[in-house]
Amino acid sequence: MAQNWLRITHQDDKIQLSWQRGYESPRFAPEVGFPQPFDEENAAELRWYLEDYLKFPYGIFPDNAVKIEQKLQHWGQHLFELVFHSTEKGREFFQEATREGLDNCELGIISDNAEVLNLPWELLYSPEHKFYLSIACDRAKRTTLKSDRTSFCQKVVMLRLNVTTLSLNLMILVINVVTLSLNVVALSLNVIALSLKVIRLSLKVIALSLNVIALRLNVVMLVTTRHSLITAIVDSRTNKLSLGNFLGDIDSGK
Repeated sequence: MAQNWLRITHQDDKIQLSWQRGYESPRFAPEVGFPQPFDEENAAELRWYLEDYLKFPYGIFPDNAVKIEQKLQHWGQHLFELVFHSTEKGREFFQEATREGLDNCELGIISDNAEVLNLPWELLYSPEHKFYLSIACDRAKRTTLKSDRTSFCQKVVMLRLNVTTLSLNLMILVINVVTLSLNVVALSLNVIALSLKVIRLSLKVIALSLNVIALRLNVVMLVTTRHSLITAIVDSRTNKLSLGNFLGDIDSGK
């Protein structure tokens, strides 16, 4: 499928060459006069060769056909020079088209003149590269000016629709990214809330542990106090017995 376009536009006995790479804006060479590239004799010979001989390439005319075939390249070169060598821009456009690859290029001939459209544009021959453009290019297409303008308008509309669709897709992508970001933020907040709950639970566990430790200390203090009390009671009874014995000994001595 063609990605680039070389167009030869004919109007008012002049031609203008244009070059368009992809969706870039077309660039135009200056208009130049376009004289009839074939005189009546050459036109008659070519017409006979294409319309009569090729349909039935036999009989008594093969020598005449060979002579015409030898002229085809010359005629194609002459037509090529009229189109591409009449201006510096024409040369530049053809060189760019060649660098980009003619197999990706469509050659268009645009005119409202039937004689111009019927010229053998397939014979366009580059003497430098030694090939026929109709073979090297992706395709050659003839259209009228009106059809070309309609086609151009359709391409502009399609391009605008594509740009609008691309913009909408970008907007949807941005919305999806924002939504995803909000979801990530919400998830982060949930994680923070869960972390706070874990911290609160951990603090409760610590508080409970401290209460258990305090309870154990109270039990230890209670046991210690009980032991001290028992010890004090025992000591008190022992002291009473010792005092009683002492008093008994005193009474016995008397």
